[in-house]
Amino acid sequence: MDSTVFLNIDDARLALILSRVRDACLDPPKSLLAAMSETWPGSHGKLALNLAFSPFDDDSIKRLIALGASNSTGSHWLLAILAGKIPALAANVLMSSWAARTAVKIKPSAADNGFVQAMVQITKDTAPELQNAIKILNFDSKSPELAHEIQTAPLALVYGSDATTSMVQKARKGRPTTIGAHRESGVLLSEQTQNNDLLAAISHDICIYDQSGCLSPQFILTDLDATAFAKALYEALLTQPLPSQKPTMEQAVSIRLLAQETRFSGFSCFPAKGPIPPMVVTASVYKPGPGHRVIQVIPFEGLPDLRLLLPTLENRLQGLAFAGPPETLQAIFAKNPAYIAPYICKPSQLQNPPAGWPENGQALVKSIKMMLQEFSTVQPTQP
Repeated sequence: MDSTVFLNIDDARLALILSRVRDACLDPPKSLLAAMSETWPGSHGKLALNLAFSPFDDDSIKRLIALGASNSTGSHWLLAILAGKIPALAANVLMSSWAARTAVKIKPSAADNGFVQAMVQITKDTAPELQNAIKILNFDSKSPELAHEIQTAPLALVYGSDATTSMVQKARKGRPTTIGAHRESGVLLSEQTQNNDLLAAISHDICIYDQSGCLSPQFILTDLDATAFAKALYEALLTQPLPSQKPTMEQAVSIRLLAQETRFSGFSCFPAKGPIPPMVVTASVYKPGPGHRVIQVIPFEGLPDLRLLLPTLENRLQGLAFAGPPETLQAIFAKNPAYIAPYICKPSQLQNPPAGWPENGQALVKSIKMMLQEFSTVQPTQP
């Protein structure tokens, strides 16, 4: 594989091709929804596709193509090792890579629900010009074949745990590599009045993807009464219409343990009894939770010291939904520079970043362009 397929496609034509891919996914064939239904049932699957592709409007596509422009000869490709099961991740990788005129070999995660395979077929059907610019690697994560791809790919983009990304980076031996490190997101409320609109916005962000993405809120920092807010948020979560996948056995055990620990420690847990999730707990300090519509509400007074409230998230915040005075957020970041999130928005928009948003601090298309520039001097071994 290489990227020479792009050499005879000018910018205007490439923009039209990418818009065809987008449109096909915004009006998805039944086969795509069926492939996703086990993970994202019913309306959740349609919403997941909308969130994945609607940011790529015509103007955004043209902007990304201009941003990714290079003098490449097309002798490169990108190895993308994905994590999780969210369509938006694979969509961003494909659309950004193609905007940067780069073919992609994709290693889907073990949790992939068939979305990546469906994208191959959609590309063949709607953008045959790019059918040789996407390839799926169905190798086992410990296979020698995947190890060879990791060692020899001209460019690599790796998502996953710290252990996975560290292993890949070591195997790459200095070849151009971008790491999608583990990051988490949350909500910060300052000087707000508890109201139904705010609760609905936050609960909507929580329910999308059942908290399985890097922009899924895992915590809420608030100067409101934490117990009263947690109870109201739980009630709002019960009214959310998005269907949910059943928790795995491991998730269910983790949720039960968190509920027991919360009650034993004297904090609040909603519901007090009955089926979970959803579940909202109060806490004094955030610690990684089980996800699946389980959220931690953490109170603060004055300007919060995020090192004390979010000790595991230093330099690991991906997104922050903020409601409050802008000057308050500026003061919080001035006090806590290691907690400045690449993506900041209002509640309800946490799961809907624009195309080219600064994932891990920089737009993906720009990261690919920078790797291409490095590749032109490093010239990694070809397979």
